[in-house]
Amino acid sequence: MVLLAMSCHKLGPDNVNRRRAITLLSALGFLLIAVMGCRPSDRLRTYPTSGRVLDADRKPLASGTVLFESVEHGLIARGQIGADGQVKLETYGDGDGAVLGRHRAVVIPGISANVDRDANSRRMAPVHTRYTRFEDSGLEFEVREAAENVFEFVLSG
Repeated sequence: MVLLAMSCHKLGPDNVNRRRAITLLSALGFLLIAVMGCRPSDRLRTYPTSGRVLDADRKPLASGTVLFESVEHGLIARGQIGADGQVKLETYGDGDGAVLGRHRAVVIPGISANVDRDANSRRMAPVHTRYTRFEDSGLEFEVREAAENVFEFVLSG
């Protein structure tokens, strides 16, 4: 394709239509390569990964998001924390899980009902700020091919 584009410049002004055709074909070729690179078959394989998040008193964190960052690939798997503290991760969608290997994790607090007050009041789930940064959280998990891949994170103060 680069050769087509280079040969386009060698054509004289009387070959305008040919130059346009070559430019169009080059652009279509690059577009085809870009689209082919986004096929689902080029995705890394994922493995079901789930777990739960508990506070310092070992009570389920009732809301928020867990993010796993693959150390090797940089891909992010994410999951919403349910009222029971349970999380099911997905990388590409539909709860597909996370890619193989070591992951760093963070917990992003969500809004939950404040059980200490009336049922209509809402507050942020109690999560120390260190758990919101990959470099500081200390939360890690290794996704393995022949394993159940269930994590449990206990967030101390």
